[in-house]
Amino acid sequence: MKWHIGIIGVLFLLFVMGCVSSPPPAPTTPVVQEPEFQEDVLPFVPDPIVAAPGPMVVFCDAGNNEDNAECFEEAFVTCERSIGVFWETSDGSPLQFESQGVDVITGECLVRVNVVDDSSAFFGQSANCSIAQSPAGGEHEVPYFDSYLIGPSTCEGTYVDTIVQNSTPSSNSPSPPVQTTPQPSVKEFSIVVNEKGVVGTKTFDVKKGDKVKLTITVDVTDVSFNGEDVYGPAQKGLPQDQYVFYAGHILPGKSKTVEFVANESFDFGVYWPGSSVLKGKGNFVVTE
Repeated sequence: MKWHIGIIGVLFLLFVMGCVSSPPPAPTTPVVQEPEFQEDVLPFVPDPIVAAPGPMVVFCDAGNNEDNAECFEEAFVTCERSIGVFWETSDGSPLQFESQGVDVITGECLVRVNVVDDSSAFFGQSANCSIAQSPAGGEHEVPYFDSYLIGPSTCEGTYVDTIVQNSTPSSNSPSPPVQTTPQPSVKEFSIVVNEKGVVGTKTFDVKKGDKVKLTITVDVTDVSFNGEDVYGPAQKGLPQDQYVFYAGHILPGKSKTVEFVANESFDFGVYWPGSSVLKGKGNFVVTE
């Protein structure tokens, strides 16, 4: 019986302990994260005025005037940053040219020009130039910058009108203008033809080499219903490509215009279609 009482006592004690809540845990100090250094990973933004294609890499000042000019010219094609001493002012003082890169707004190559000889009347003066790209052409398959455009029209300075370009462009520069043969003058004439041949003026004077534009109209009177054939020279049976001009068949009231170059005098004929009966002639007189 005593052991029963002991068991009951133990169970009662456990019940009492379960009803008593345990005290809350003591507050803890929060962990503070140390700030980490963040590297600057933003992309490079060029200067808003000049975005040069790199550091100065070309120095064109160790040769003679011609060599230095050619050296600078080759670098200047892409506006590569470079310095060159060549050309001169009107008093014979050498000039220093510095390509400064491409203007990101205008797309022009910026150049600074200085007078480097302290004996020059222009010593200490400088000019700023902006050279637009030249279109592709000749040996240049893409647009390029031409150093031979540096001058009064592209520079601001008090002495730029005295720049003497005492060197010739190399193969990188545009070729000199091609001398073209003057185009022949164009002489225009209009004639009317009928059964009697050419109406009115029948002789036309031109210079050798003149381009002739001849408009032929077939009259509506004094003409057969089938119109006329007109060609020159007045020789029947030639292959068509051997005529100076061949208007062929023209109906009444209709016109044709032919063009040819006058190299020598010749007659032309008006013919009845089908039978090729000659109705009349006109002629072109060619003089030197």
